[in-house]
Amino acid sequence: MAERNGYRWTVKEVLSLQREFELLEWDIDAIAHKHKRTPEAIMFRLDQEGFADYNVLYNQYHEKRDEEEYRDENKDEMVETEEEGGEGETEEEISHMDVIERIDELEKRMEDMKLMMEQMMFSFQDVK
Repeated sequence: MAERNGYRWTVKEVLSLQREFELLEWDIDAIAHKHKRTPEAIMFRLDQEGFADYNVLYNQYHEKRDEEEYRDENKDEMVETEEEGGEGETEEEISHMDVIERIDELEKRMEDMKLMMEQMMFSFQDVK
């Protein structure tokens, strides 16, 4: 059982949850571990706060878990296939690509924020 089961969510905790989910793109298990809550509690709070849809999160979460279980069960077969000359990207390469995609997305978001700020500043100048 999670240590914080039954405790109210603080504003600080919800803001942290949003940052971890939207900006850092942590998976549900990592967020749950950090907040000492169950994955279901994390998915429910994300839904309640309007950051994501519970049903979508639930399905994605369990599909990922099923894939991980399948991979663990068939790990020996996968190693044999790779040893036979199978090619593919290593986890490190995939992780590197994920980081690059996240950086690109953050740069786009920052550019959008910059434009919004410029528009706000321009509108404030018009008011004066």
